[in-house]
Amino acid sequence: MTSTTTSSPGVAVEQTIFSFTAHAGMATNLNLLPALALLLLILPTNLSAGTNSVTACGTVITTAGTWKLTNNLTCSGDAVEIQISSVNLKLNGFTITGPGADSGSAHGILIVSSAGTGLKSVTILGPGTVTAFPDGVIFNGTNGGGVVDVNLTSNGIGLVLNSDNLGAASTALLVSQNNLQKNDIGIDAGSLTSSTIAGNNCSGNHDGIDLLAGSGNKLLGNTCSNNTHAGITLGGSGSTGSTGNTLAGNRTSNNTFMVFSWALRPTTII
Repeated sequence: MTSTTTSSPGVAVEQTIFSFTAHAGMATNLNLLPALALLLLILPTNLSAGTNSVTACGTVITTAGTWKLTNNLTCSGDAVEIQISSVNLKLNGFTITGPGADSGSAHGILIVSSAGTGLKSVTILGPGTVTAFPDGVIFNGTNGGGVVDVNLTSNGIGLVLNSDNLGAASTALLVSQNNLQKNDIGIDAGSLTSSTIAGNNCSGNHDGIDLLAGSGNKLLGNTCSNNTHAGITLGGSGSTGSTGNTLAGNRTSNNTFMVFSWALRPTTII
């Protein structure tokens, strides 16, 4: 990610540019690259003139703007909680390590208000790693933002995309170019709508991507291989489940199930 500043008389404009890099092991369907490059531009920009620092475990972010990790963290509980909208958190190449995937309820990065309701425009930006937490990164009812270029490894669940305590689903998120390996579940989209999961490596988990409830999502160009259960799981076992989603250009191989569906609901698979 690079930033440039342009100006005209009386006006200064800072523009954040996101580059697209196909990492090793991720699908590189060239027909999808223009769409992914366009999607990267929708991430929130121009949040603040300055950058705030995250230096310790248990940091609670209550001020909007850009925040940057300045060192590795080894935490026994929650590492970072984001409780306000309009935040960019840059991992800056560092690693956040938790107490273990089976240690309880600790979160690497938790995105939800102090009242348990969803936030708007929160983005986690790599490079960087979140490892050894029951939940690596968890969005509860977040509207806008996403996760780009982050390693989420050896967690219970690498990335959780869920509803808030009022039942509002996470929506309009971009999850792209992340590496999710050695988790029980790579991406658990338990409640997700109108979002894009694109160009991620979700291999070597129990499940690669679980999309169990939600609609209007796009899964594009992900690699979900060598998982002990399913590469991609759709649907849900109850009366609710995922519907109206589109899967295109994904690679699933050497899984017990390549694409596993709990129930037949309208889904486009290309």
